[in-house]
Amino acid sequence: MSFGSFATGDLVQIETDAIRAIARVRESAGGRLHIALETGEYLPWVDEVRIRHFGDGPERSLVAKMLHGGTTTALLQIVTDLELPMIPPPASTPRALFDTIPDL
Repeated sequence: MSFGSFATGDLVQIETDAIRAIARVRESAGGRLHIALETGEYLPWVDEVRIRHFGDGPERSLVAKMLHGGTTTALLQIVTDLELPMIPPPASTPRALFDTIPDL
């Protein structure tokens, strides 16, 4: 199980501003996840949620958009990775430093 990849059967943690829940991935394909809440809780409709493998720290979260939900299941689309890639150490010139900074 690697960071940012979710497979069928994985246990994940879903977080919004109002709820934190444990869910099981029922299906995973092309960055879309169909999840079912393990505790039978109701997942309210929200635009974005944070998702990570159960047991991982918040720094390993991904942002996902809710495509369908509002019940004990939801369809999510992974939007972005919150963990920024490490920038390689710059060369000795200031220009080299700016060439290594990614455009945001």
